[in-house]
Amino acid sequence: MKGLLRRGLGICSILFVSATAWGWGSLGHRTTGAIADSFLSPQARTAVQQLLRGQSLADVAFWADTIKSDNALAHTYWYHFENVADTTNFLDHVGRLSEPDRKKGGSISAIIIAERTLQDPKTTYEQKQVALKLLVHFIGDLHQPFHTGRADDKGGNTIRLVWFNRPGNLHQVWDTGMIFTGHGEIFEGQPQNADYAALYARWLLQNFRGRESDVLKGPTRDNPEAWLRESQGPQRQLMYDRRYETNQSQYQDRALPVLDQRVYAAGVRIADVLNRIFANAAPPNMQLEFVKRLEMIVGRLADFITAGPRANQGERRERYLEY
Repeated sequence: MKGLLRRGLGICSILFVSATAWGWGSLGHRTTGAIADSFLSPQARTAVQQLLRGQSLADVAFWADTIKSDNALAHTYWYHFENVADTTNFLDHVGRLSEPDRKKGGSISAIIIAERTLQDPKTTYEQKQVALKLLVHFIGDLHQPFHTGRADDKGGNTIRLVWFNRPGNLHQVWDTGMIFTGHGEIFEGQPQNADYAALYARWLLQNFRGRESDVLKGPTRDNPEAWLRESQGPQRQLMYDRRYETNQSQYQDRALPVLDQRVYAAGVRIADVLNRIFANAAPPNMQLEFVKRLEMIVGRLADFITAGPRANQGERRERYLEY
């Protein structure tokens, strides 16, 4: 085990050469995309291949993190996260925001609009392609627990620490750091240019085989607000357990199974949403009712949420800590 941990730390040294390399980023998002690829219906697979011109969901899952400096897409920065207090209902949270903050949107509203864009017969091929890339990414983001973390620590970004001898912050540990330090057995003996996302996805598919029905059951199916709630309560207590400083091995033993489940669940749910969209089926009634209640608070989402570029944006994005 110690050898595997050393190997994991060695991989960390190779890949985590900068703070951005610690992001859920390429590894986490490509893994969710690869898992989603494996659960697509034939109809959805054909539609995805046509929209992405032969690329896979794994290929494009990280794209939304590469366009943050594009001024036409600067507004999508706010769509990567939802900062909700530990015991606060999402709609109550939105109701307490200032009007300008409501209009910035977040992961949940972006997912809703991206879905509508894909199902709208009036949108262009290019609009649907961008919406698909954003949808895959933001469903992944919503499953990373610190993308729905506390606002006062910027989703764990301001909690600085040294994780197994590697400087970073708690958000980064849950993004990618813990995957490498905790899963040396997956990456052992692999070359530096290996497809780590494919390796991790294969491991998750083997170890979670048959659990997709649990991920899709009941009120959590096709329900972004429920996915956010999963990161509150006991799971959030685990996230902020101070053993991330005092006993990192013990913290990792408890947290890694949760992180693995979140990556797997994100992939399964991406596929489930796309299977429904490309079967031309309506969202479930629970989601429709939630959107109705949300729009009673913030107004019509389509008036201020855009799953694509905006022309001539005059606003300058506030420099928040990177998500």
